[in-house]
Amino acid sequence: MFSKSCLRTQTLFSQLLINQPNSRKSVQSCQYHLINSHFYCVIVWIRLNSCMNKQEQQYQIRRQEQQDTQQADTWIKQQGLNTGTFGTTNLQLLQAQRTAHTLLTAHKHLLNQKQIQTLKKFQQKINNKRTNTKLNPKSSYQVLNIGTKINRQLFKTYKQL
Repeated sequence: MFSKSCLRTQTLFSQLLINQPNSRKSVQSCQYHLINSHFYCVIVWIRLNSCMNKQEQQYQIRRQEQQDTQQADTWIKQQGLNTGTFGTTNLQLLQAQRTAHTLLTAHKHLLNQKQIQTLKKFQQKINNKRTNTKLNPKSSYQVLNIGTKINRQLFKTYKQL
């Protein structure tokens, strides 16, 4: 579009000069068309440039969004939560899942075998898609109670120090 307009102006200019070489009107007409076509070319250039800037901005936004999503997913996985069901799972179940993960990774030495078994069963249920949808918030009470009990033990040991 830009090159066609410029070529059209050049051909018009040369035709006017060939047909009426000494005419003052032809020179003024050519100058007028040249200025108008240059103005048109500048406007087209500015619009193309702004469109390219918008596309570049949209690309940068999409790229930043993908990086943020990947970073958030990594953090969620580190917390022991499932990214696939994170948005649809009840809040109490998510708290229980995080508590179970923390207890099994950081405070396993404070748990007895029955508590470890309870936490592992809960993790299996919450990580399975079929059983995850069937879980109700009341099933998280057992895990949260174990977490509260371990927190009390930790507080007592830190208080003695």
